[in-house]
Formats: sequence, C-alpha cells, structure tokens
Amino acid sequence: MKRDLYVLTQKWRHFQTADFLLAANRMQVPSYVSLTTALSFHRATTQVQQAWLESIAVKQNLYDVQGTVFRYFKVKKSLYFGFIRQDGIFIATPEKALWDAVYLQSLGRYALDVAALDLNKIKKATVFDMAPSFPGRAVELMEKLWKT
Repeated sequence: MKRDLYVLTQKWRHFQTADFLLAANRMQVPSYVSLTTALSFHRATTQVQQAWLESIAVKQNLYDVQGTVFRYFKVKKSLYFGFIRQDGIFIATPEKALWDAVYLQSLGRYALDVAALDLNKIKKATVFDMAPSFPGRAVELMEKLWKT
C-alpha cells in the first residue's frame, strides 16, 4: 500500500467497506475519515464513493493503491476534532464531516455536492455548537446551506 504497510493482493480483492476505512486510518497516522466518505458512511448523503476515500490529517497526501485513491486533506490543528472511534475506525461524526467539507470548500479546496445531502441525518444544534471553532467565511457558507 505504501512503504512498510502491506496487504496481500488476494486479500485486497476481498476488502469490504470497513477494511478500506481501516486502511485509510493506517495509511497516514494521525488521520480520521471525513468529508463525503464519512457523510456516506453515516448515510447523510446519497453520494456513494467508489474507490475513493477522503480523510483529514495533519499532512496533505494522496495514495493510489490498486485503483483505490486515499486522499488526505490538511486542516489547522485546532480543527482536528469531532471524530469517534467506531469498530476500530477513526471517523468524523456527521456534523464534523459536514464542517470539514464546508470549511475546505470555503478555502476553494473541496467541492461538496449540497444537492446530495440529507440534512435530516445531521443534528443542526450540534453543527452550530461547533461554529465558533471555524472562520467566518466557513460559518457563512454553513448558514447559507441550512437556509436552502
């Protein structure tokens, strides 16, 4: 997969979703699965990503493993929160995954498919409790998202 991290080809062919998410965590440490990948995991978007996993990390990176792309977006250390460990996988809560996407979009580094979101699966109060952690431009985008 990368230097000092290996998976047998026979095993790779039979990976399930959880295996790919665990691999994403192990490809770059520390990191947590987020953005559309986490929104899809939490069923908060109708978008299904095939062979594409997105994570938040302290270092930006991209790995292509047998046609599966692992993409890591860097955020400020103060924004490295809002994730849980579920079945051994570090993954953003739906609210934090949405914030990560909106924040990166406000910087012009990400394109969130707003039309595919299911905001009923995201706790609005929790989203706005996190707002003070984010810059004004991201907060404005988030407020606009909830008004549409």
